[in-house]
Amino acid sequence: MGRIIRGILKNFLKEKEPSHIEKIETQFQRNVESEEVKDPIAATAEYVTGMIKDPGTNSEAVLAATIDSETPNKLFGAVVRQIAQEPTIPNSTIAKAVDSSKTTVSDETIARILAGIPFKSPSDRRLLIQNIKDKGLREEQIIEVLTKYYEGNIGQYRDTDVAKRLEELYSSIDFDNVEIDQLSLRIIAKQMAVMYHTFTGAAMPQRYKDVPPATVKKMMKADMPKIVGEEYEKLYPNEKDRYNPGTVRKAILRELAPEIAAVYEKTKNFMIPESESITELTDDEINYFINEIFGRVDLDEKEKLGARIDIEKQIKAQYDIDEHAQKELDTKLGMLSKAERIQMLVVLNAILDSKKLGDTVRIIAQDPLNALDVIGKIGSTGTLEDIIRVPGQDRRALIAAVGESVKKRFDQPDGDNKTKAPETAAKATEPEPTGKAEETVPKPPEEQEHTL
Repeated sequence: MGRIIRGILKNFLKEKEPSHIEKIETQFQRNVESEEVKDPIAATAEYVTGMIKDPGTNSEAVLAATIDSETPNKLFGAVVRQIAQEPTIPNSTIAKAVDSSKTTVSDETIARILAGIPFKSPSDRRLLIQNIKDKGLREEQIIEVLTKYYEGNIGQYRDTDVAKRLEELYSSIDFDNVEIDQLSLRIIAKQMAVMYHTFTGAAMPQRYKDVPPATVKKMMKADMPKIVGEEYEKLYPNEKDRYNPGTVRKAILRELAPEIAAVYEKTKNFMIPESESITELTDDEINYFINEIFGRVDLDEKEKLGARIDIEKQIKAQYDIDEHAQKELDTKLGMLSKAERIQMLVVLNAILDSKKLGDTVRIIAQDPLNALDVIGKIGSTGTLEDIIRVPGQDRRALIAAVGESVKKRFDQPDGDNKTKAPETAAKATEPEPTGKAEETVPKPPEEQEHTL
């Protein structure tokens, strides 16, 4: 019994294991005080690197402790240099440590790490870029990575790999950038050109539809067949005559047709997206596109005749602009539930009737969650874009006309349980007032792999 009690007391009174931070700070202080140590930073960096190499230690936690410790900022840079030269330590340690540290690493330091370390994992580079606070610098880093990727040998990757990398990249950024979108389209076009050449005319735009700038509608608007042709000619200048843009165009139209049909099933309207490349379709391509749409909807021959005339007018832009804008807005509203339609119209009318910005603010402040939800739906359905395209003096008439059509179509007879429009605009009231320092990291090597 005595031995058991002594064992329990021994474990209970056992000195607590020091944390990584405490170990690093203690070792640094010893190196500073030792006359035998000429460079305390370098000596401590070797000690930390040894901790990181220990298989029983969490390497990311050790490096994060180096960032968070009360030691000179240069220590982190010294450890990073040693990691870069040590093949047994993965570079992912650096990215994960920067992300998990409590102390913010400066944007400039992260930029130098990205330039100086040849990260082979795309996720490591993305993780570091996400830790850059300055939006402009983040954009620069993404553009640099995309440029290197575009200029590299895309043919070594599968099209699904390219799509996945771009999808992951876009999931990590919270802003819009035209140059990033254009570079992404170029990367996709180059990969499509490789696939077209390798598999003799294969074109599968659907592989990239989850990349924000490469939905089938945006591919059509950007004239992707032309961009693929430009990349094909760069890659295979002696075989440029083998490329037929019509093949890629039909592949895009084939993927676009189900989207047109799905909207028709909900709204009974065929809405063809507007773009210059749509208006340049050949008669053969128009016929192919219409037949692809008709293959996905239930129409009799008489209905098909009227629908064909309507679709051809839209493709060739032979329609009245105001009528088309009203039809498009009505279609977008028709994609929402009845309650959402009425809710949206109430807020839209209230905002359009506002004489000044303060009135709109009061409308939103009256019921902010509801109003912001409506505004979000306006943006996500493209309704706001439709309204903006209509001349200012005609916007109220457009909203009123659509409101009448919605009311006639969706309001139930008296006596039924109607969905009441919210009182967002009815009673508006006044709203209540409501680093680390620069570290030194390696200079970029002569050649290194840059990936997304």
